[in-house]
Amino acid sequence: MNKVFVFSCLILLGFFGNDIQATESQEMTPEPLERYTLGLMSALKANLPEKPQVSNGESCRVSVKQGRSGYIQELRVLKCSSGTLGNLVLRAIIAASPLPQPESSEDFQEEVTIVYIVDN
Repeated sequence: MNKVFVFSCLILLGFFGNDIQATESQEMTPEPLERYTLGLMSALKANLPEKPQVSNGESCRVSVKQGRSGYIQELRVLKCSSGTLGNLVLRAIIAASPLPQPESSEDFQEEVTIVYIVDN
């Protein structure tokens, strides 16, 4: 099953039909899948400019194929509001490689879809 990660104020991770939400300010101890999504969000946000030269609300959907160690094997832009945003997101994903991995190998997904939404 392909997972979808949405980056903005929160990440939504669809896991076997259940939505798990992770925000940057978790008050309770997050579950393993929430910690995994928080790790992905942190890794990508650390490699994105604070104030990208793109408009608020623009979005980019990228397919990422990764190896078990988190290294990127393939990147594909599925849909992007602009080429500028697409380049920013692709560079951030590459710079974040190897991607953080889940605590349990059962939660690993070789292919994930990341959706980044600009929220300046």
